[in-house]
Amino acid sequence: MYETGTDMKQPHSKLLDLAAKHHLAPLGLARIGRSRTWLDDQRWYAIVVEFQPSGFGKGSYLNVGAHFLWRTSGHLSFDLGYRVGSFIRFESEAQFAPEADRLAAVAATETARLRALLIGVQAVASSIPAELDVWPSYHRAIALGLLGNALEASPIFTRLGVPLDPAPWQAELATLCRALQRLLGNPVEFRAAIVRIIKQQRSALRLPEISEPLTDTDVVAHTATVVH
Repeated sequence: MYETGTDMKQPHSKLLDLAAKHHLAPLGLARIGRSRTWLDDQRWYAIVVEFQPSGFGKGSYLNVGAHFLWRTSGHLSFDLGYRVGSFIRFESEAQFAPEADRLAAVAATETARLRALLIGVQAVASSIPAELDVWPSYHRAIALGLLGNALEASPIFTRLGVPLDPAPWQAELATLCRALQRLLGNPVEFRAAIVRIIKQQRSALRLPEISEPLTDTDVVAHTATVVH
C-alpha cells in the first residue's frame, strides 16, 4: 500500500517529509521506513496517513483513515476514512512547500478527529452502517460482538460465513467468521479470540508487542458521532 522510499530524494517528497515531521511527529505518529506513510498506533487500531503519489505526475494525494487491527491480512487498509481533498501537483519547491505544509496540517487535524471519535469499539458499530460490503460488515460484526450484542452480530457473521467469491481470502474470512460466530455466546472467549487476531496483525505489521490491546474501557458502550 505504501512506497519503499524510491523517490524520497525527490524535492516534493523531501518537502512532504519535512512537513510531516513538523505536524505529525509531535502527535506521536511514526513514519514507516522511508515511505510516505505515517502511522498512529492506538493498540486495537491504527490511524494511517498516506501522502500518496500518482503515476501521472509529481505531487501528492492525502489519505487518512483508521485501520482496525482485528483482521489477518498483514497489510494496512483504510477501514474508516480515506481520501482527503484532491491531488496537489508539484510545480516548484516554492509552490509546493506551503502545499505540503497544508497537507500535513490537514492530516494532523484528521488524526485528532479520528482519535476523538474512536474512544472505544462502540464508535465502530455506530460509524459503520449496516450494509452488504464485506469488510465494513466484518468490522461492524466484530464491534457488536465485543459489545455483547450477539443478536445483531450473529446474522452478519452468518452472511459472511458463506463466501460469494471463490477467492482464497473470501474462503479464509468465511472460516474465521463461522468460528467467531460460535463464540458469540461466550463474551470472554470472543474477546480473547479478537485479542489474538489483533496481536497477530500487530506482529505482521511489525508493531510493538503489547499485552493488552483491548481494555475494559475500550469495550464499554460510548456515545459516538457518526463519520460521514
